Amino acid sequence: EKELSSLGMTVATCARQEEVHALLDSRPFDVLAIDESLTEGSGVDFCMAIRGRYPGMTRIVMTNAPTREIVDARSHGVIDGYVVKPVSASTLLAQIRSSRKE
Repeated sequence: EKELSSLGMTVATCARQEEVHALLDSRPFDVLAIDESLTEGSGVDFCMAIRGRYPGMTRIVMTNAPTREIVDARSHGVIDGYVVKPVSASTLLAQIRSSRKE
């Protein structure tokens, strides 16, 4: 958050899925970067649940390792990309740019 904010980007963070839903409903976002390991499910499942509702939003999953589920979600358009943790601002930005070019 700190690195992206220092680049002039508006960043919002959430700890729970309910918070993410409320934030997404409150205003438009260009990108969702979500951790794959959620207390209440997975980042891929969350992206699958919202993709029809926010079709223009780029969805990036942050993961410890690219599992088959993540690779399949990417190939089927459930997510637009993924990054392996630890995630730096430059890595995340590169994945966002790459995902938007495709």
